[in-house]
Amino acid sequence: MTAAKQRGMALMVWLLVATLIASVVMLVLRLGPHYLDFRTIQMVMNRLPASEVHLMTTEDIRNLLKKGFKINNIRDLNLRTAVTVERTKEETVLMVDYEQREPLIFNVDVVLVFKENFVFD
Repeated sequence: MTAAKQRGMALMVWLLVATLIASVVMLVLRLGPHYLDFRTIQMVMNRLPASEVHLMTTEDIRNLLKKGFKINNIRDLNLRTAVTVERTKEETVLMVDYEQREPLIFNVDVVLVFKENFVFD
């Protein structure tokens, strides 16, 4: 092949590649903060005093979580509906279960579901 026949990508291919890159960047910018918030929630839950959680009242647990969320700038989460406390004689289980809806384009939305259980003896 000669150098004259190797002209590179056509304009349509460049536009397709640019559109694909822009779409991925848009998804990361829209969805990334929700995943970072969930990682922060996991961090706050894991930092709870494990030996004391089972002895605390539900309201004390919620207040401690509220302080941790406020310090870490988790403000758009309804703590009463997102975190459920279940108790047995042996353990306390904090269940994080919530959804976030993020609009993408026009009438297309993405629903992110976050669930995890934290067990304290």
